[in-house]
Amino acid sequence: KPLHLRKVMLSSSRLNIVTILLGSWFIFLIFIYFNISSTNTTSDCNDIVKRLEDKLDNLAHKKGGSNNGADVQKRQLRDYPYSTVAEGIETLFGDGKGHSGQQTKENYYWTTGYIYSLAPKANVLIFGLGRDSYLYVDANKDGHTCFIESEKRWIDMAKEQGLEDRGDVEIVHHSLKKYKTKVGRTNEVLSDPDEWEDLLYMSDLPKSVLETEWDFILVDAPYGMSDKNVGRSAPIYTTAKYLSRGGRPRYIPVFVHDCNRNTEKRFTETFLGPLKGNLQDKMAGFVLESWRDFKVVGK
Repeated sequence: KPLHLRKVMLSSSRLNIVTILLGSWFIFLIFIYFNISSTNTTSDCNDIVKRLEDKLDNLAHKKGGSNNGADVQKRQLRDYPYSTVAEGIETLFGDGKGHSGQQTKENYYWTTGYIYSLAPKANVLIFGLGRDSYLYVDANKDGHTCFIESEKRWIDMAKEQGLEDRGDVEIVHHSLKKYKTKVGRTNEVLSDPDEWEDLLYMSDLPKSVLETEWDFILVDAPYGMSDKNVGRSAPIYTTAKYLSRGGRPRYIPVFVHDCNRNTEKRFTETFLGPLKGNLQDKMAGFVLESWRDFKVVGK
């Protein structure tokens, strides 16, 4: 072949070799990165579960206190690792659909870690359905998980995605028409304690909700973004006075999402506890004693 063609072919071969080497090195770096990330995620998740278990155990043996016989013995981990739940969290954020308005990864690790640590056979109550609902069912795989939802479109989506097939799942439709107050009435409602029971107690929930001894409760619905929304005042009040009290002595983790908003913040601080020291991002978390008396804890 002519000399100039041989030079072109040689240059092209060298370029291909360099490209292949660089590509192989890039793939190797990606492999190492994801393996390290996976290891760190599993390690972080195990640390979270350990800290949560220690917190519950310490509550039972706090100096000078009584646990009233609360069942807080060392939790036995399930026959599947928490990393299984962690993979679901990573998948949720990696599907490319965007999740503005939902929880952060850290919040999901916090809430699902608590549920996982309560195994086996925990009763978990979630106000709200969404694309993330499978995380709670998977974390509570051997237990009963109940979702209370007002929006029919979320219920339809959950059923279409087979949420009820993932475990012992109950979905309760609680119409928005049943709520008696809205976000725009926050000041008015909080200033009139005589009306709390009538306006905020969700007495029309089914017995399966009102009479179950819940081990974990998350309030993440209804919507509360505008004055016209019903907000979460009723679920917070009902949780504080009824759903997290009574039954067998136990410690109950209670979480409220979107506590950066005025209504959620004020009702949470009034009926559950101060946000200071209990807030991570927009999520407030408390561990409540089932035998406590109901009282206003803040203003």
